[in-house]
Amino acid sequence: MKKLILILFIATECFAAGKVIGYFTHYQRSYYPADSLEVNNVTHVIHAFIWANTDGTVYTPTDFVYPALNTKVHNAGKKILVCLGSDGISVVANFRTVISDSSKRATFVSNLVAFLDTNNYDGIDLDWESPANSTDRANYLSFVTQLRSAFRVSHPSWLITMAVTINDYWGQWFNYESMTQYIDWYGMMGYDISGAGSSNVWFNAPLYPDSINTWDGSDNDGITYLSVTRGIPKSKIVLLMPFYGYIYFGTSGYMQKFSGGGQYTYSNIADTIAKGGFTRHWSRKSQVPFSFNSTRKIFISYDDTASIHKKISYAINKGLAGVGIWTLNCDLVSGHQPLLETIGKYMINEEQRVRLRK
Repeated sequence: MKKLILILFIATECFAAGKVIGYFTHYQRSYYPADSLEVNNVTHVIHAFIWANTDGTVYTPTDFVYPALNTKVHNAGKKILVCLGSDGISVVANFRTVISDSSKRATFVSNLVAFLDTNNYDGIDLDWESPANSTDRANYLSFVTQLRSAFRVSHPSWLITMAVTINDYWGQWFNYESMTQYIDWYGMMGYDISGAGSSNVWFNAPLYPDSINTWDGSDNDGITYLSVTRGIPKSKIVLLMPFYGYIYFGTSGYMQKFSGGGQYTYSNIADTIAKGGFTRHWSRKSQVPFSFNSTRKIFISYDDTASIHKKISYAINKGLAGVGIWTLNCDLVSGHQPLLETIGKYMINEEQRVRLRK
């Protein structure tokens, strides 16, 4: 009997760490069509973005609806969700307006159900990253509650997931304590911890903080905040990882000032490094790489296959629901996707997942 319980426990732990969530944005369709998607390396695809209009109708960008993508995912036995975004001042205002009015909120929920049903989705991912006060907190909970109630009536198997930040700055305005019962998983955005808007060069997505910079946070800090401080079960947290990084110009190195910089895909970064002059380094504290060209004074913060592997191992051993990717296609190098293929190898393959367990 004890052996049976142990076997069931191990199987449950392995399954809990098996999700691979890949974001597919509507604007990448022209250069990364559905036919190119390595759907064997993911378990769920999230199609981004749709938005709210102030009257409670659903706004979709031109050419957003993409039946070939949904068909590709479903034919592989995987699921596809649509992402409700809130980026941009006007879009945030629209969403806030809708969820703060009970009539508009009900209309919006009804329209979302119809949109998902018509276009053959398996659920919705909510991406409101900046609630700002207690009113937002209460209204967002009301919206999520009504959405789950509507799903239970029309499509009980539909998923509701949510992208969230790593700390209490925005997190204080999410009622996790009441909301978690309605959420299938939270995608913790483990990136943009530092970027081109920062004062000094640091890492985009450190797994852990280091002894020099202890204030900006890390993926581990975020997981601790969500699971310990806010009480979210680890089995409902997905670690989202970036397929992009930051290139800093005019800098003398790590934690130093810089004159300019920007966000670049892994593909761009790999191409830049391949041109020569860069030395790859590894942060033992933060468990991420960085490359530096001392002659041209260029510093690159990014994730590669080694750091992705470390984060996969971390997710498995922490008992997280899995890992996610922002965004699919950004690691395309010479016809291959090394980061995605690394994730698929160790997350989709159950035998490999077991090997990564300590």
